[in-house]
Amino acid sequence: MSQTTMTTSRLAVVVQGPCLPATAATIAGIRRHLPGARIVLSTWEGADTTALGLDSDADDVVFSSDPGSFTCTTLNDIPGPPVNTNRMLVSTLAGLRRADRPFTLKVRTDAVIEHGGVLRLLAALPPATGEWALFGHLIGVSSVYTRNPLKTPTGSYHPADTVQFGHTDDLLYLWDVPAMPESDAMYFPDPATRPVWSVTSQRFYPEQWIFLGALRKRYDVELEHRAVFAAEVMHASNRALAQNFFVAEPWQIGVRVPHLDMQLRWGEDPICVMTHPIWHQLREAALQPAVARTR
Repeated sequence: MSQTTMTTSRLAVVVQGPCLPATAATIAGIRRHLPGARIVLSTWEGADTTALGLDSDADDVVFSSDPGSFTCTTLNDIPGPPVNTNRMLVSTLAGLRRADRPFTLKVRTDAVIEHGGVLRLLAALPPATGEWALFGHLIGVSSVYTRNPLKTPTGSYHPADTVQFGHTDDLLYLWDVPAMPESDAMYFPDPATRPVWSVTSQRFYPEQWIFLGALRKRYDVELEHRAVFAAEVMHASNRALAQNFFVAEPWQIGVRVPHLDMQLRWGEDPICVMTHPIWHQLREAALQPAVARTR
């Protein structure tokens, strides 16, 4: 990567999600490490931003109507985590539309900003090229959680949504996709018959819904649900991801989501995630012309 850095006067930071006690510290970290960046807080109607002191901290606050979440189930019909796909779509897109800068860093309202390393990464994002190219330049994402389909059978087409950075127009193209229907949250309603590696009932993870939605604006993508575990799916997913995203570690970007970091065993083999070295190998392969498959 180039050592050139980008000036913060060209950067917006979209802080997306519910207002939390940690959100004030997130915004303060942006002010400290990315001074001069435009801060857009994108949250929900009814959020008490005044009580948390966020009105004066952010340059702009966007209030959207909360579309709500869907319910899914895990094994033995135990309720699973809320499916917040449409919440992420609404709040992220609303924030991006108010970015008003050529580059944007998107973070969650519980993110910790530790340094400004993202400026160097932004300055060096290369053009997106290849048979799956969607954007003008690669979009940067955190390895937490960009899933590695070779490690998890449900990990295809799964760039992280926790931390993203890139050209604002490219991020707008990624996030401007249709809402997820409620029926997809219970796509596998019967735990006894769903694929064993699916675990939860939803058809796609939010990250997959977003990336697949963007891809399908331009390309035909054959993936009925996230539990399809086939070599051709993993091959296409790896090429599509490497041709459109730059995967960086949290310590390279300078942005962490601590409660997610704690789930990973960085001293061993990180569970499920695609680390930067693995992405780099995929990127080198994805720059080569696609080879026609033979029987």
